[in-house]
Amino acid sequence: MTKEANIISFKVIIDSKGLLMTEYSQLPRDKIKQCFNPQDTRIIRKVLEELEPKLKTLHTMLEQELSALNHI
Repeated sequence: MTKEANIISFKVIIDSKGLLMTEYSQLPRDKIKQCFNPQDTRIIRKVLEELEPKLKTLHTMLEQELSALNHI
């Protein structure tokens, strides 16, 4: 069993053709109890609560900007 998990992530990626894109992902909230012990569940929920709106906003903003740049 793995000892680490990706709870939430955000990447800015450039592909081999020079296309920039962003990638946002997070552990679904309904999977938290299945993946973590009860003591960690509270912390994981708080991390998601704090980061989710910030990263979603950043992701949306950058996707819009990159889309405009990629179509020039």
